[in-house]
Amino acid sequence: MPGTSITTCRYPDFSKMVAGALSVGAHRHGGQEETVNNIISFLLCTGLLVAGSFNTQHGPVGYTGGARRTGACEDSKNITQDEYGMLGTAILGERIGQTAAQLKLGSQGLMI
Repeated sequence: MPGTSITTCRYPDFSKMVAGALSVGAHRHGGQEETVNNIISFLLCTGLLVAGSFNTQHGPVGYTGGARRTGACEDSKNITQDEYGMLGTAILGERIGQTAAQLKLGSQGLMI
């Protein structure tokens, strides 16, 4: 419209940031994968790079991103006893760190 001005907002530039999604549940059908998918969707919509929990030794650990479950035990303190879940969490953290280092180094990071 004539005479009106449009104010542009400045949003943070997340394009050089990396994130991963992790979800924990107490039941096999607790919705962990759907939660991870929603987190990943949000990260992608905001422009972040998304790292997964894949590595060459173990393959894809944790399905989409890093879904974990505590097992049959209802005590949330026992989540650390889920060895597969803890492995996937460690791999996801490692992948986030590696990707962040590569982003910081730029093309030199690809030589690591």
